[in-house]
Amino acid sequence: MKKKSKFFLFLLALSAVFPLFFTLVSSQKAVKLPFHLIDVREYPFFDNFLIIILFWLSLVWLVILLIALIVIIFFPSYRKQMKIKSESGALTIQKKAIDNFILCILKDEKFVANPSVTTIFKAKKIKIKIKGDIRGSDTNIIEKKKYLSTEIETKIKDLFGINERIQTVVTFKNYEKSKKNQQTKRVN
Repeated sequence: MKKKSKFFLFLLALSAVFPLFFTLVSSQKAVKLPFHLIDVREYPFFDNFLIIILFWLSLVWLVILLIALIVIIFFPSYRKQMKIKSESGALTIQKKAIDNFILCILKDEKFVANPSVTTIFKAKKIKIKIKGDIRGSDTNIIEKKKYLSTEIETKIKDLFGINERIQTVVTFKNYEKSKKNQQTKRVN
């Protein structure tokens, strides 16, 4: 972990200690303990100013915990594998298998160089991100992106029998560079 993140987590934990200690001291009468803690107001350096700080720290922690609960409940879960069930059995497909399958398809394409593939499984959707360099100087890049997207989607659906929606995003890294190179070549 980085030093900044450790320091931030340390401050968060330290800020949680005071409200929790105050709650423990104020509610100790609910449980029989073998020891007795002194009331918070009787501790040295504890006055109304620190009680106000405890109130605001408690409020901040309550808001942080509520936001964390909302994020935990509604944040989409990502999986590393997908299970397809049919009448004849079940098939488990891993992300690596789809990534390698798409890389094999991209090796056959002449206009894509140095491809990289990232697959994300969501609840009812598969998102495939493809990045690569473009070979040569073509003017119909948009058509090639659409062609590549539809070809990958149909091949994956045909091979694996996936009914989920497949979204393919194709990005060419050096398209702008090659476009600028064409313009400079024309000037010379």
